Amino acid sequence: MDAAQESGQARAETARIARAAARRAAFDLARQGGAEVISRPPYRGARATIPDVEPLAGMRAAREIELGSRRIVRDYIRDAREAGHSWQAIGAAMNLTPGGEPDLAGETVAEAAFSYAAGHPDTETARRYGRSVSWTWGPAKD
Repeated sequence: MDAAQESGQARAETARIARAAARRAAFDLARQGGAEVISRPPYRGARATIPDVEPLAGMRAAREIELGSRRIVRDYIRDAREAGHSWQAIGAAMNLTPGGEPDLAGETVAEAAFSYAAGHPDTETARRYGRSVSWTWGPAKD
């Protein structure tokens, strides 16, 4: 197995672990909000069932986690800038690719990282007020 395959496998395992953690968090958040526990098959055609929450309650909870996670990512981006990391290094650490996601404008990894932090340039808010990301300047690391 070459380094690219190992890297791909490691990334796939990290993604699997993240999905499992997000599902557990969505389940817990929905339950805390009063959602009923139901039984459902883990995949179409399965005979066994697993405990879950009602789909709309799970979806709402997962969306709240998504929005909360984006805030945490932006906080870490600010921390990385304060630690002196470049937009290029931040984008690379986030595995961003130019043009890889429609919401991330930019022709470079650095521009995509800035778009993630500051928002897409083609929004009314961006056109009216501009885009910015604030941090306390630190020494350059890269």
